[in-house]
Amino acid sequence: MASSGQNLEVYVKAATGDATKLGDCPFSQRVLMTCELKGLLYDVKYVDLDKKPDWFLKISPEGRVPLIKINGKYIPDSDVIVEVLEKEFPCPPLSTDPKITCRGQGLFPAGMAFFKSKDPKCDGSESQFICELDHMNQHLSRDGPYIAGQYLTSADIALAPKLYVLQTALAYYKNWTNFEQFYPALNRFMKNMYALPAFKQTVTPPAVVINGWAKHWPG
Repeated sequence: MASSGQNLEVYVKAATGDATKLGDCPFSQRVLMTCELKGLLYDVKYVDLDKKPDWFLKISPEGRVPLIKINGKYIPDSDVIVEVLEKEFPCPPLSTDPKITCRGQGLFPAGMAFFKSKDPKCDGSESQFICELDHMNQHLSRDGPYIAGQYLTSADIALAPKLYVLQTALAYYKNWTNFEQFYPALNRFMKNMYALPAFKQTVTPPAVVINGWAKHWPG
């Protein structure tokens, strides 16, 4: 656990219309989950990305979240942030074998393309998303229950929030619930991750995800 002298601040996306709650950002949840799993003491700062406050732009000119302040320095990018947290707080270890860190990285961009598409069958976005899901399901069936095998690592913490927002938005906007029916190993992985106290304590409510993703919906 972080010492009482460690001043760790975590800047995350605020919910659309409510700057006091966590928004629909899986990258923000990834960082918060990492902090929770490592037992760190931290302060959360919610940032309205639709109306970025001047104080935030001063510390983050690009205006991106998540962002942390640690040892007096501001560090952006969830990939970099989790590496820094792993180095500063190595227990419990969450790093992933570099050979498998790429597992599942194509799922979220493929899912976003499918979600945004007005004609997913013709433009191939649905088939590409299904292909990514098939690959991950096969990997978890063979080498699971987690991405790196028997133990939870940063790869799982990166993927689970992305799957959660995709599952929530696709079910609501496209009535697409194939996760449960066609991807049993992936579905078990999702249920295991969602059941973690660290996930429950940092998750965005479904209604907030749906509201936040409305701007992406093609109609």
